[in-house]
Order: sequence, then structure tokens, then C-alpha cells
Amino acid sequence: MDRTWIALILFSPFTAWIPAVGAAMAAYRKKMTIWLTPMTIGIALLFNWALLTGIYNHSLREILVSFGILFYLGWTIFLQNSVTRTHQVEALLEKVWRLGLIAAGLGLVEKLLSFFMDLSFISEIFWSPTYIPTRTAYRIYSTFGNPNVAGDWFAALFLIGLFWISHSTGEKRKTYITGSLLYLLATLLTGSKGAVLGLELGLIAYGLFSGSRLGRLSALLSSAGLLILALVMPEVNHLTNSRSALWLEAINLIQFKPVFGWGLLGFFRQTGEIHAHNLWLSVTVMLGVGGLIVSSIILSHSLHLAFVLKKAGNHLAPLLTGLLVLMLGHSLFDFTVMTPQGGMLFFSIVGIMSALALEHEFYYSVDPESMANLKEDLRWQIAGHPTKLIK
Repeated sequence: MDRTWIALILFSPFTAWIPAVGAAMAAYRKKMTIWLTPMTIGIALLFNWALLTGIYNHSLREILVSFGILFYLGWTIFLQNSVTRTHQVEALLEKVWRLGLIAAGLGLVEKLLSFFMDLSFISEIFWSPTYIPTRTAYRIYSTFGNPNVAGDWFAALFLIGLFWISHSTGEKRKTYITGSLLYLLATLLTGSKGAVLGLELGLIAYGLFSGSRLGRLSALLSSAGLLILALVMPEVNHLTNSRSALWLEAINLIQFKPVFGWGLLGFFRQTGEIHAHNLWLSVTVMLGVGGLIVSSIILSHSLHLAFVLKKAGNHLAPLLTGLLVLMLGHSLFDFTVMTPQGGMLFFSIVGIMSALALEHEFYYSVDPESMANLKEDLRWQIAGHPTKLIK
């Protein structure tokens, strides 16, 4: 993958969509294989349900916003055709990790400047209507549209660094240790409690899935160190808005439109908050029970892929599982997947996992021969001779 695309994702929420659009166009132009995995089918269903929800709510804006999910589908298809081998994923992770150092460095500069000048104007640049930074215990944005999104990215890059520490020696290992400490500090300076919680859970998952003693030990020590730092740093121990009040509002809204929901921007229209600070509640408010079911299919299949890769002995399984758990852990108290950079991070993780798993699981694809075989299998099933669509 070109470094330009990675930079567009990392360095601005306003350009993060461009690689997804480019990938969708490339997938169409090059006639890339569309595998009928639960991942691609789930994202396609989610797009169609979001489109239907926009129509149900008579909102042109909701209809237009739903096409963002279609771009995620294109991004996933692109990854399933582009990074199907472990060495390709490693090369991609290396590029992301090294470019991310620029964002982490800018975050540290931003923190230093906050001691000498008022940086609250940054929230206006990134349109952050419900969070206004203050000079006391200032939370960094870096190149991300929100401190919580920045927390996700820096935490993910720290995990990637931890992986490279366990798989390198000599000068390279020293470089990864230094960079990873920078990412850890940047994560804490975002003041994102959700990202810290997600990273704690991600480190536990990384350690449990790791086959090496060094990997488990690194995860254990990092987890303990992160917990101690998070408890003593004022950036993390800041006052936060009450999540319970937002959750109660979300539950109340769900009761009025339980099936189709209020639309992708519906919670913001009703409450002034962008989302309900919980992935599952936010999805149910926006897309109703139908959206929740489809989202659950995507998430449960992602967890299934983690075990597929672990069983296959893929040495990237601990890292990818840790990254997935990190995002899901943060999603208990936030919904960063809704943002351009948060969404690209999440769908990159699950897209890569889906791509690597293609080597170990059988799926039909959208081409004449495969579709004919699928039709034949369905005939056998209807006739009473069971066969598995996914072997």
C-alpha cells in the first residue's frame, strides 16, 4: 500500500476517507474478487440497512452519510485482495508504525505548547462540539479529530511496536522500544480513559494469544506500567461527562424507533451529542435492532477470525487480536468507529484479519463459476442433502 494513502489516514480526519474511496474505485476498476465472507456480506447489509433507515427517516443527509459504509466495503475488498500474505501485512504495519511517529511527535509538541498558550481553538478546527479542551490537564489532538480517536491510534501503534520488539534484535529492537515508549506517552497524553481501558484489554488479549514467553512478558509488564501511569497522570484522571445519562437517553430513544432507528445522525439531532458513547447503544439508536444484528454479525465474525488465525499458527494473530480487543474495549465507553480515522482503523484491522483467513477457510466469490457452484450447493440443501457453505 502506498505511503500516501497511509499519510492521508493518519494526518487528517478530513482526508481519511480518500484512501477508502480510492480503494473502492481500484477494486471496481481492477475487477477484484469479492469473497462472500460474513465480513463483506455483513458490511454490505449494514450499508443497505443504513440506506433504508435514511429513507425511513425522510432524510437526504442520512442517505448520503450511509454511503460511507459502502466505502468501507470497498476498503475491505481491497485489503482482501492486496494483503493476503503475512509478509505483506508486516510491510504495511511497518510503514504505518514509522509514519505514526510523526503524529506522536506532533502530539508531544502540542502538549508542550499547551503549557505556554491557550490551544482550545483546536477543537474548533476539528469540529468538536461536545468537548472543549482546557489549559489544565490539556488533552492532545495531534493530527486526529478528537483526543479519543488519537488515543485509539497511539494505543494501536504502541501494540504494533510491542509486536516488533518481540520479533527483532539489536539496533532495530532499540528503535522499536524507543518508538513504543513515545506512543505509550502519547496515548496517555490524549487523556482518553476509553483508549487506556481498551489498551489494557488489548494487552491482555495479546498476552493470552502470544506463543512466545517474551511476548507474554512484554504484554504483562506493559499492562502493569500503563495502569500505574494512568492512575497518577492528571491528563487521564480528568473529569468526564456522565456516560450513564447519555445511555439512559439512548435507551429512551430506542423505545420510540426500535426497528429502523433514528438514522446515522439521529442521536446528534435529538440530544446534541454525536453518539451515545457506547458502540452497541449508538448503533441501536441510529440503525435500530436491524443494525445491531448486522453489526453483531461483523463483530462476532471478527472474533472468530482471531481464533482461526491462532489455530493456523499465524504469528500475527496475537497482534491483530489485541488490536481488535483494544477497539472493542474502548467501544464500551465511546464510538470512535463512527469517525473517519477511527472507522479506517477498525475496518483496516478486521479487513486484514479477513484477508489472512482466506488461506484457511473456504468461501464462494462473486464470479460465474463460483456462483454456479453456490447455486448447486443450495439445490442440494433444499433437496435434503446438507452441505456447508463455509467449510
